[in-house]
Amino acid sequence: MAGYVAEIATGMESALKQGQTFYREAEDEQASEAPPPQSADSDFTTPVYVVTWGGCGSACLDAVDYFTLFDNTKLIGAPTSADSTYMDVRTVDLPAGPGVAVIPLKVYRGRERKSGQFYRPDLQPEGLDWSRQDYLDAIRSDLGKGM
Repeated sequence: MAGYVAEIATGMESALKQGQTFYREAEDEQASEAPPPQSADSDFTTPVYVVTWGGCGSACLDAVDYFTLFDNTKLIGAPTSADSTYMDVRTVDLPAGPGVAVIPLKVYRGRERKSGQFYRPDLQPEGLDWSRQDYLDAIRSDLGKGM
């Protein structure tokens, strides 16, 4: 850990001496060169249903990004949450009283999903009772439409 901190400190000092506002790790440059694929070709055609809910954010959204690359994937449930391109934040209590400042330490670059973008489900069970049976009924109904 100490080596990583020393490497970051050296990089930040170097960026400051060069008049750069931000320090960027070398891996960030490489990662931004290869955006994720637009779609995924697959011989697997069986319908796949991914349950989504309003608490789906961060890593959950990253997973949905990949699931939805396949044409046979449908989302069922509620609209997901959204996130931003900022990650690894720290918080600082405000000195004047109640309140917190949130300071992002890293930012995604080259991510296809935009900041604030969420997923809307293809199937949303009707009514107030979103039980397992309601989900199964919605899936069976959807499968029946394709036959």
